[in-house]
Amino acid sequence: MEVTVARLLTFYGIATTLCAMMVFWVSFAPGSCTTSFIAAKTTRKGLHEVYEDKLDSWSRVVPHSLVTKYRENGLVCMLHVLPSVLWSGLVPLQLNQWIRKHRPRLHRRVGRILIAVSASMTAGYVLIHVRGLHFHTNDFSTLKQGEGLSVLAPWFWPFLGRCMHSCTFGMTGSKDPAAFAFVTFETCAAIYWLVTAGMAGYYAWKGRGNATVAQKICMSRHRSWAIRHVAAGLSVATQRVFIGASHGWCRYQSLRCEDAAAQKGIFADSLTLGVLACLTLGEIAIRDSRSKVALDTRSKAD
Repeated sequence: MEVTVARLLTFYGIATTLCAMMVFWVSFAPGSCTTSFIAAKTTRKGLHEVYEDKLDSWSRVVPHSLVTKYRENGLVCMLHVLPSVLWSGLVPLQLNQWIRKHRPRLHRRVGRILIAVSASMTAGYVLIHVRGLHFHTNDFSTLKQGEGLSVLAPWFWPFLGRCMHSCTFGMTGSKDPAAFAFVTFETCAAIYWLVTAGMAGYYAWKGRGNATVAQKICMSRHRSWAIRHVAAGLSVATQRVFIGASHGWCRYQSLRCEDAAAQKGIFADSLTLGVLACLTLGEIAIRDSRSKVALDTRSKAD
């Protein structure tokens, strides 16, 4: 019991830290939708130079276009990037056990807002896809879309793309199998994230009241899907952690990771590892949460 509770508290602490990081990242990092960009557009002396210096420092990790491409895509900012600040700010409240127990109305309202924000961000992702703003499409002009999508396993995405091409009898991925496979992975992750939000909301609606056995089962499923939703959403924040760690390791080992192929491979690998790590830890958190509920129920019965 103590180990389970300690692990759940650790997961909550990690989730809160990642959410705080993303709030700061989107609000102050030198991205196209941030206050730093707005400040750089003003006429105040020196602000533009400070902003450009920040961009130069980031160019060792990602190309300029990856950071600045939303300057001409304000709708993507409004639908996808900026709402992530609200999502990241509300998640710690939604996961907080005290608020869930003592402020159920607030918990429900925050949940509804999170579902609406998730729908908005998914619409923004669709816009990114339609406008060709994926990093492997827009930001590495010296490389083909399916080239350099992994440093750790460069064979994986071409292999997966060829398998998908064969399994669909040549109807998919004929131009660039690796790029098609990676975009499919990104799209499935986005769809999964939206579906988990919908499932969490559905079971919360079915389990309202939490009185009968059937309602308690629905609330248990609601918590599981809510955890899956948060885990999937935090994969983007975890990607940033992996990117920073990878480039830090490169500098420590005196490796050259500033060329386009290395930047692209690290960016893609970090996203893949972020998704896999978060989904795995999410399922562990669900198991621990169910164990804790079962133990609490037994202790009350005793």
